[in-house]
Parts: sequence; structure tokens; C-alpha cells
Amino acid sequence: RRYLFGNARFGDLPLKADPRFRDLLPAFLPALVLTILTLGVYWPWWEALRERYYWSRTSLGTARLRCTVTGPALFRLRATNLILLVATLGLALPFIQARTIAFWAPLIHVEGPPVWESAKQTLSREESTAESFADYLGLDFGV
Repeated sequence: RRYLFGNARFGDLPLKADPRFRDLLPAFLPALVLTILTLGVYWPWWEALRERYYWSRTSLGTARLRCTVTGPALFRLRATNLILLVATLGLALPFIQARTIAFWAPLIHVEGPPVWESAKQTLSREESTAESFADYLGLDFGV
């Protein structure tokens, strides 16, 4: 996550991420046990905690990012996406992807004053990580 977010940009404005897994380790071990005991049902609660932590450790210029996802909301999204995927034999995949983007978009907030003037984009030949970021989000645009 540090590499992916640390190499992403919004125009010329870099994202910076400084998450440390050791901060999550005390929560990860009980989550792993609960996930096994609940046959995987608890995992979205862990994912929600992890996402809130990761986004809180990410900045865009002078602004910090924050995520407000909850375990129950993430569980509902994953469960209904799975039902849609199985019921339509995969035909609902584009709908599921759009639905997932619509789910995450209002949950990620920018706090503080980013310097938007620095966000203008100049052409460069640097390596692009946008495709990797899209893969991380589970998005495939099929282009």
C-alpha cells in the first residue's frame, strides 16, 4: 500500500502513505481467529478497520484523507455482489464494478486544505501506477 499510494499522483500533487502493519497486528490476530470461527463472515469488519487505518495514514499535499467505511456496510456490499455474480453467472460484473465504485466514492474524504494549484498536471515520462491502483481496487475496464 505504501508503494502503490506513494507513487500515485493527483495531477502533480503526490499522494503520500505511511502505514505500518505492526500498528494493525494487535487487531489482525483476533480478526483472523474470528474470521475462521465465523467461516469468513467477520472478514469485512477487519477490511473496514484496515481501510480506515490506511486512508488515515495517507495525505494529498497538505490534506489528510479519511475513510468512513463500516464492517456491516462492507459485508452487505460483498454479500450482494456475490449473490448478483452467482445469480447472473457473471453477467452482472460491470454492474457490480460500478456499484463498488459508487459505494467507495462517498466514503473517502479529504480533510484540510490541499493546494489545488499544485494539482495541475504536466506531461512527464515517469512510470505510471494508475493501472496498478485500478487493479488494487479490483477494477477492470476491459479496454
